[in-house]
Amino acid sequence: MSLWRQFARGLRALTRRSTVDRELDDEVRDYFERARADLDLERLSPREAARVERLRLGDPDKAREELRSYGWENVVSSPRWATCGWPCAGWRTARALPPSAS
Repeated sequence: MSLWRQFARGLRALTRRSTVDRELDDEVRDYFERARADLDLERLSPREAARVERLRLGDPDKAREELRSYGWENVVSSPRWATCGWPCAGWRTARALPPSAS
C-alpha cells in the first residue's frame, strides 16, 4: 500500500471512527461467515462447522481488535501520545509565549 493511501486511510479512521469500525465489523463477520460456508460444503453440521471455524480462525472479537490495532492513526490517538507527545500544543492558542526561565 502506498504511503499516500496509508495516510488517507489513517485520516479517515481518525475523523470517522464509527464508520470505519462498522465497516471492519462487517468485513470480519463476512470473512467468518464465508469460512463457515466453506465448512458447510464439507458436509459438517452447522454446530460442528462453527466449532471447527473457531479452532481454525480463532475468536472474531479478538480478530477485530487485532485489526483495529494496526495503523499509524492508533499511535496518534493513544492516550500516551496525548499526554507526552505534544507538550507545547497549547502554545498555538496562547496569546503570548510562556515566560522564559532566564
